[in-house]
This record gives sequence, structure tokens and C-alpha cells, in this order.
Amino acid sequence: LLSEATSFADVEARLTTSWLNDKARAVEAAGGEVDLIVGMMPRYLSSCPDDTAVRSSSGWSGYQTCPPTSEAEWTKLVETVVTHFNVTLGLDLRYEVWNEPDGDGFWTGTAAEYFAMYRGFVLGARRAAPTAKIGGPTIMDPGTGVTTWPITAGFIDDWVAYCAATPLPELGLARLPIDFMVWHEYAFSERASTAFVIRARTLRDRVGYPDALLLVDEWNSWPVAAGGTDGPGLADSEWNAEQRRLPLRVGR
Repeated sequence: LLSEATSFADVEARLTTSWLNDKARAVEAAGGEVDLIVGMMPRYLSSCPDDTAVRSSSGWSGYQTCPPTSEAEWTKLVETVVTHFNVTLGLDLRYEVWNEPDGDGFWTGTAAEYFAMYRGFVLGARRAAPTAKIGGPTIMDPGTGVTTWPITAGFIDDWVAYCAATPLPELGLARLPIDFMVWHEYAFSERASTAFVIRARTLRDRVGYPDALLLVDEWNSWPVAAGGTDGPGLADSEWNAEQRRLPLRVGR
């Protein structure tokens, strides 16, 4: 929706005509809940606009993985997006800030730059709709080490600590809100999955976000971690089927 936008005016035009409008309305009308991942930096706002090399691990172009050049323009973009969906369309979306920023396929900034981007997102979203639901960090691997991708150790811990310690005086907030904590799971055993849910819940409660929802919104098995080799057909295995008993929504 946004990654190919050439200007702020183009963002506004794309929002007006997006297929997401009818889709989100239909999902909510049927009693569903909509999570909107706001990711892929528009080229006009990217700090590396000339990087068109495709990241093999994600399919994203380089410029889509970079931090924004301007916090003010990023906040303005977010405010426009949330105004469109929450105010103009009257929907109640959950907004995920980026996708898998703990690996270099989707995010080539630093962890600190992601945290700052989250702050800007909160500012824009809550300016648009004071009750907008915002969360993250949508990490690719909670840190079990079963994948071979580069993992930033403690990413989710550092993000929660940052949110708890960072005020937003522009909106009179003593800390940044976390309405939900979300992560992805691949190649986990049930024991590892359960252990991370307990860890996430403990972290959330200890730092002072007891009402934050816990979500797993992307999941599957990774055959390599099961002792196999990557290749077609391996995902359709008994091991894979057993892993999928993990519920999508962990809850509170």
C-alpha cells in the first residue's frame, strides 16, 4: 500500500482507493479483528532511497528496510493512516509497527532506530485516535536459536524496557503504550512455545503492562530445525502438523 508511494499526497490517494478498505470493513462486520502491519518504508521517506537490491530473506527492496529520514514526516504519515482507518472508516484496527525488525531482511536500521520509530508511530497514531491500539515488535524468533537467521538477543526485552522508560510529553503520556506484544514462531517445540509465552507474560507484568495482549500472528514449522533439510514437501509433515496445535491467539 505505502511502499511505492512517491510523496505524501500519493499516500493519501492510495489510502482512498485501497482494497484494504473493503476488506477491513468486511472482517470487522463479520466479528473479526484486523491487525494492520505498517511496514515497508516509502521511498520518498526512506533514508536509503537508492538501495533497490532485493533482500533474499524477505523479498523487500533495500530502501523499504531503512529508517525514515524525518521523524516528523513519519509521524505525519502514521497520523494519516490511522485517521483514515479509525476515524474516516470508523474501524478499530490493531497496528503492528513493522515486521521482524530483529533480522536484516526487513529492517536494516539499529534496534535504537526501531525504538525511536515506534515512539514516532505512537505519537502519530494517538494524535489521530487517542484509543488507537499499537504494539510490536513482531520479532521473527523469540531467541531460541533454532533458526539460522541473525537474531538480536534480547530485542523484545529491550523494546519493552524502552517503552516503559520513554515518556511522550506531547500527548501527556508518562510512558509509551503497549497494547499488545506480538511475535512469530517457526520450528518451535511445544515446550519452547509455552516457555516463551510464560517469559513474555512475566516480562509484561514486571515492567507494568499487565493488560497487553499476547499474540502470535505468523507461525509454521521450519523443517531444518526438525533435523531435516530445507526443500519442497517437508512442511507437509507429521512434525509440522503436530506443531500447528499452537493457538493463534495466546491471549493474556
